[in-house]
Amino acid sequence: MPEKHNRQQRLVCMLSDDEKRLIDRYLQKHRISNKSRWVRETILRFIYKKMEEEYPSLFESHFV
Repeated sequence: MPEKHNRQQRLVCMLSDDEKRLIDRYLQKHRISNKSRWVRETILRFIYKKMEEEYPSLFESHFV
């Protein structure tokens, strides 16, 4: 059974009218009803991906 997280920390950000409309259209188009969950998962997915990309490796690629 997945761990239950007690989410009590609030994160607030400001959007322009255009940004808000864009997000609302996206959510509607993809039939996403839980905006909070979508925002949280989208942000965390981005962060985890960046962390993985930036993680030091024993064998750094020399073909960059």
